[in-house]
Amino acid sequence: MVAIVFSFVSMFQYLGLSTATVKWRDLNHQQVSTLFWLNMALSVAIMLVTVGSAPLVAWFYKEPRLIWITVGYAISILFTGLYIQHEAILSRQMRFAAIALIEIAAISIG
Repeated sequence: MVAIVFSFVSMFQYLGLSTATVKWRDLNHQQVSTLFWLNMALSVAIMLVTVGSAPLVAWFYKEPRLIWITVGYAISILFTGLYIQHEAILSRQMRFAAIALIEIAAISIG
């Protein structure tokens, strides 16, 4: 039930900022830093909206336990914001083996 909400709000987290990191011809440290902090601000905003909508999700499904599950998913949105730009930099450098290892490790740990 919460995964539907999570999938919907996760669509807005990237907003093409990681694509800009990969495709810009010349990219300096200041631009990467700015994109990282924009992603973090966006992730925090999405997390807060998701936490704020938790009671609404619980009301819609008539299941009060969904409040804390939604909050847990919202916290994971914040963690996703931490890695978006780093993953984009690895893609820009064509370090796909490193990306694959990171994703496999994350899935295994999760």
